[in-house]
Amino acid sequence: MATQGTYYFDTASFSSATAIFTDEALSICAPDGRYSDNTIVREQVNCVLLPAQTCPSCVSVSYNKTTFQTTSNLACSTSTSSNIYFNVATPGNGDIGYADVGLTTPFAGGDGWYGLDVSTTTPSFAVVISSAGILSSKITCVVPTPTPIPTPTPTPIPTPTPVPVAPTPVPVAPSPTPTPTPVPVAPTPVPVAPTPVPVAPSPTPTPSPSPSPTPTCAIIFLKYSNVGGNNACNEGSAQYYADNGTFCSASTIYTDSGCTTLAPIGYYSDGVNYRYWNQASLLACQACTAPSPSPTPTPTPTPTPTPSPTPTPTPTPTPTPAPTYYRFINCSTSQFVWQTFGSAPTNNGRYFNGIQYFRHDGTSTTLPGSPIVSNLTFVGQFGCP
Repeated sequence: MATQGTYYFDTASFSSATAIFTDEALSICAPDGRYSDNTIVREQVNCVLLPAQTCPSCVSVSYNKTTFQTTSNLACSTSTSSNIYFNVATPGNGDIGYADVGLTTPFAGGDGWYGLDVSTTTPSFAVVISSAGILSSKITCVVPTPTPIPTPTPTPIPTPTPVPVAPTPVPVAPSPTPTPTPVPVAPTPVPVAPTPVPVAPSPTPTPSPSPSPTPTCAIIFLKYSNVGGNNACNEGSAQYYADNGTFCSASTIYTDSGCTTLAPIGYYSDGVNYRYWNQASLLACQACTAPSPSPTPTPTPTPTPTPSPTPTPTPTPTPTPAPTYYRFINCSTSQFVWQTFGSAPTNNGRYFNGIQYFRHDGTSTTLPGSPIVSNLTFVGQFGCP
């Protein structure tokens, strides 16, 4: 990682300097390596500066961001309230966000959702940011369409009822009947239909093929076994990537964040269901099942001499239901632990074991992975600190 320091060179500008030094007297050459003023970068070898190169990654681009959210919908609907910095103008999956403008300290996102925008308080997209500041699962925020305001129907104005008035007769002297004057009438022309002009048919436009949608690459924590489905249900979890964040809806499993390297053939489980993956398709989800306990044989009673008492039947014990275990994510290491509770713990609630913080991700099962703990306590807050 780059470090910042004070250096001296032998000309008026870094771009024209011939060497770089660690003292003002220009007597101690700076160590061999690359040096930048956030505009250009030059490499020094044996106290000689090589030609300058443009350094676009040295530019720090500031974005407005929201607080930690548990879903992309919440991240898109929350106003931004602080800043995060990138070394690219348009950050995407795999880029790193920094907490400082010098791009020296990665932003610890805790695998939460954050809404981002370069200039306004309304997020234009949302991403998952890991504890190491790495971006993934980027989506575009959709602006909701406003509901139209209905136009009120005008109230009709009632028409007044007319009052009949009897007319007063006025005597009129009879007029002589006028002699009609003949009016010449011009002949009516017969309409002639216009001759149609032939028009060349317009060519039918060729539809443009719709581009194939880019598959989503989502983080998913799964257990793996190459022996069987229930074996996978009881293994430890590891981080994988899939084209859908919901295990039973995914169709492909990968080992890299770019969703280019297929995961090995075998059985995969989220602790509740398992599926078989042959690197071509994922078979349907099957529920994890607990192993059947071996029956305990009933000892044969020693017969008593005559008279033989009638044996009392041994009552069948009621099986104890398997306890439910709830999964928690370590806020510092992202590792899973399991613990039972008398009632379901708070989803996304923050829990503490006296040393580290954990959050409940909503997963429960009767077949937990490892380790199983018993010292997590709800602290009345949500998400990772």
